[in-house]
Amino acid sequence: MAADIDFVLVYREPEETRWGPFTRAARWVADVLRVPHRIPDTRAEILRQRRQAREIYQKRLIEAGLILRVVSACESNRRNFVLCHAPDSVLERHADVIGIKKKLSKSFLFNYTALAIRFLTFRSEGMPETCIGEDLEYSMADRVLIVKDLLSRINYGANNQPHTVGIDNMVDQNIYTLAYPIHDDPAQHQLSTLSSQSAPKPAVCEREWLSIHWATFYALFMEQPLDVVRSYFGPQVALYFAFFGSYTTWLAFIALPSFLFKLITSVLDISGSMGKLNILSEPVLPKGVCEAYRGRGVMMCPQCHTNCDFESLDGLCTHQLPFLYTPHALAPVFHSFVVCVAASCFVQYWKRREACLVHRWSLKDNVHDEEMLRPEFLRAQNRTLKLNKVTSRMEPAHSKFHRVSVALLELIIILLMLVTILGVNFGCHLLKYHIRSVLVELLKLPLDRITIVCSSLFSAAVHSTIILLLNWICEIACLWIVNWENPRTQREFDDHYSKMIFIFQFLDYFSPLFYIIFGRTTVSLFYARFDPDQITNAEEGPWRRWVVDACTYTCLEELDQAMIIFFCFTQIFRELLKFGRPFLIGICRRLFLRKGTRSLPQWETDFFLPTLYNQQLCFDYLRLIIQFAYVVLFSSSFPMAPLLALVVNGISLRADAIKFLRSNRRAVPKMVPSIGVWLKVLSTVSTFSVIVNGFVLAFTTDIVPRWFYLSHHPEQVQLNGLDEKYFDFTYAHFDSRNLSIPLTAHQGTNSCRFYGMYERPCTLFPEDNECHDTPQKTREFLQVLIYRVLFLSLFMNMVFLINWIVRAVYPADPPSVRLARKSDHFRAQQAMDRISRMSDGKRESRKTRSKSRDKKLPTDFSGISIQPNAIIWRPPPPPPTSVDDAPPTTPDSAASAQPSCPAASTPTNVTDPLPKTPMIGSPASSQPAATTPPVPVAHPKNVTEQ
Repeated sequence: MAADIDFVLVYREPEETRWGPFTRAARWVADVLRVPHRIPDTRAEILRQRRQAREIYQKRLIEAGLILRVVSACESNRRNFVLCHAPDSVLERHADVIGIKKKLSKSFLFNYTALAIRFLTFRSEGMPETCIGEDLEYSMADRVLIVKDLLSRINYGANNQPHTVGIDNMVDQNIYTLAYPIHDDPAQHQLSTLSSQSAPKPAVCEREWLSIHWATFYALFMEQPLDVVRSYFGPQVALYFAFFGSYTTWLAFIALPSFLFKLITSVLDISGSMGKLNILSEPVLPKGVCEAYRGRGVMMCPQCHTNCDFESLDGLCTHQLPFLYTPHALAPVFHSFVVCVAASCFVQYWKRREACLVHRWSLKDNVHDEEMLRPEFLRAQNRTLKLNKVTSRMEPAHSKFHRVSVALLELIIILLMLVTILGVNFGCHLLKYHIRSVLVELLKLPLDRITIVCSSLFSAAVHSTIILLLNWICEIACLWIVNWENPRTQREFDDHYSKMIFIFQFLDYFSPLFYIIFGRTTVSLFYARFDPDQITNAEEGPWRRWVVDACTYTCLEELDQAMIIFFCFTQIFRELLKFGRPFLIGICRRLFLRKGTRSLPQWETDFFLPTLYNQQLCFDYLRLIIQFAYVVLFSSSFPMAPLLALVVNGISLRADAIKFLRSNRRAVPKMVPSIGVWLKVLSTVSTFSVIVNGFVLAFTTDIVPRWFYLSHHPEQVQLNGLDEKYFDFTYAHFDSRNLSIPLTAHQGTNSCRFYGMYERPCTLFPEDNECHDTPQKTREFLQVLIYRVLFLSLFMNMVFLINWIVRAVYPADPPSVRLARKSDHFRAQQAMDRISRMSDGKRESRKTRSKSRDKKLPTDFSGISIQPNAIIWRPPPPPPTSVDDAPPTTPDSAASAQPSCPAASTPTNVTDPLPKTPMIGSPASSQPAATTPPVPVAHPKNVTEQ
């Protein structure tokens, strides 16, 4: 029955054919290379060694208390399944070893969500009894965890070598093909919601219940049953879905103010040409500037030095910015402030939420310090012994030479990957200009705004494809580096891999955006874009005219285009790949491995499902953190990011649930105290978002110049917004008569305007006493720059102050958790005292009974009537002093010398009976218990001592 199976081991018995030529070639190579190990003569020898290792391992599993059953596959006679079941006695004994403790009573944590109105939530009465009841001492995830830990500790070597320990090592050496826990079999449990009160309530399958109430798109707005998820998948998967759900809920609260700020900005800045409200798009320039210069023939300078034409100011006024704040709007300040504070509040909320879940699921005490060592670490040859100051034991560790060489290699590879990422991003930046040149040659027309935007979007799409390719290369490189470093435990492996893959992918995703924000903005502010010397020398080399290309009026539009392509394309592609990959792999496995069409048992059905990666949750966390960075780092430039992320996550949450529950094999549960290193990464991104948003508001937008202008020229402010003098304050003049444009639709243009605070040229304004022949910054430029720095400092300090207040008012460890932890400790101490008093009382009563029995023992039996076949107490006879003094042995005396109570030879501890099906190593076929060697259990701390 599938409900009694805790773990499945799969192995294959191939045909024993001799590979003579290959074996001779292997022996010849071994002789040339002087390999110290013995090369088997035939493939049959390798199969015999594997079969011997399996027999030793399965025998020791039976000696450890597991019940095994070997069955053949329905589709293949050579594929065998070893079904493992752990009795309750084994569970209780081994649960204390790994630290799984039973809860003394229900938790005293107050459920604050019970006060709120839940929308489309599930009822606790409908949850499976295996989750809310108290009949089962261990959940399904706990059973699998205990059995997996027991399988990882058993040694399968004949001589009990340190490197022949655990099922993972056997799977790596192909002794077993697979080892996995199975899903619940829906055929064994029928989910019935129409059970009457008189009829007994049927047992509910957790997998079936989760597939109806959780892993379905119909439950899109329902609350997640985290307790059931923890009972079925274990704490690690449950914490991931808890974090995923909390983050999605936070996005719902952030998307609302984002939409409101965008709506308010659109209401206050209505397009003059359209005369109606447009929420998705807004004009580039203020309404007053457009009305003042309408019809005056003011031209804007080309966006690039080559192949770009002039643009009319009237066309710029009608140009809309989709999904973007205008550079002169005030809404980005409040929006960025709200998002930065909300990001810090989310980090603090998750710390408190995690503390509650850790206490409710008893995870803090379960994660024992003595973790299992990785099989790859045990097989390493360059290990030494190192004293652990905590346990005072000699533990295996890597040599100093290995650590230094790994550190140097990591540094070299990291620098190489960073240079590669930056070089590829710069190459994609140059691709945009090559596309423009190709379009000019094909169209035989100058580049207008539509052509420039199309070339930018196409280059961004190519760049996003290259980003996904670089992500795949970074994953392989990081996995190779961490495998070569060979950490001691799996937790160290996951933490190191998570840090490296986050650094690489963060730079891969955000380096082009940082270039637009910091690089292009710096060029626009501090570099004279239209210098006559640069115009005459523009053809000296390609680097000069490509690098100095700056933003025409704002860099937010290009940032908006890049973010839409990067965010939407990568998110949609990853979701399609994640959702479609398990189905394709499952179909291929069924086509190539299955031959019949009859129904299969659950353990064989799960065999055809794909296996989750060892770093699957690492990739899932990374995807959420990268999305979180998109939302909070560029909230001032892309306000619709929270809404798009909310839509994507609402679907992705249920897709992940389907992936874990139906599309893949059941994940092996792991005891983790938290989400690990991702909490530190989340806090770092939240802190870094304050700096990035402050820099964008201060140096990329026109908020600070607008405030400076309004504070120094209050009389210039009209009722319809900023007037033409504000445009003269922020946009400089340029004499375009020396500007050579091969293809232009605006012949005879003598001057144009570009973004920058420069003095007017004397060639255009000879009567102006403050004019200059060379580009010179205005006097207000330095003042505005100081205002920008002050605004950046004020914004950062205000956000950091509020974040500090939030952390002080709402600490990471809630008072309710501290109180519940103290209450649990007090009740545990009371239980221990009660047990101690009971044991002391039993000991005292036993002593009292023995004393009273000694006093009542008779010394003369003459007056006592003895019943037939009664057992009486007699003092033992004195031993004979010599052989002659011994009485002669007769048949009667020999019969009377036999023990009168045969129960003394029976075992005192009766284990669970084995099932009636044929078992491996059953008591009838195994050796006597006296000759059975002890079970070699590999302890993680004294592996080398064996």
